[in-house]
Amino acid sequence: MTAPTRGSCQHVDPETGKQCRGYPVADKQFCYFHEPSYAERRTLAQRIGGRRKAEKARQRKVDPDVLLPPEVYDEMIPEDQRIEVKSTDDLMPLMDRVLTLAFLGKANPPLINAITNAIKTSDHLLETRVFEDRLKELEEKYGMQR
Repeated sequence: MTAPTRGSCQHVDPETGKQCRGYPVADKQFCYFHEPSYAERRTLAQRIGGRRKAEKARQRKVDPDVLLPPEVYDEMIPEDQRIEVKSTDDLMPLMDRVLTLAFLGKANPPLINAITNAIKTSDHLLETRVFEDRLKELEEKYGMQR
């Protein structure tokens, strides 16, 4: 076994005989991962980390319901709960609701991010539609074809 150096964790791997190179926790001889009094704290942190990792994995999976045809959504979502976006003015109240939920911590950040990106995309598509309509109007007015 090698002698522990000052300022390093005092844990020595029983299989390799190598000393841990981590920094000891303040007023302790071992690093966070080897300090015996931190065992319960480490277990809790690992459990939380595992849950977060599993949640992220679930969020990455494609939900087959998302791929349903539009007429199915008409049956699934009650009319009073539908969000109709016909102009950019319709996006501001929606964005206000999303920001309020985010500030209150009432929705998870990936969901907030997804909704915000959908709002941005809707805004871009609405602006594009306005420009296309104006272009079509000008083309008709001046007898131009695409």
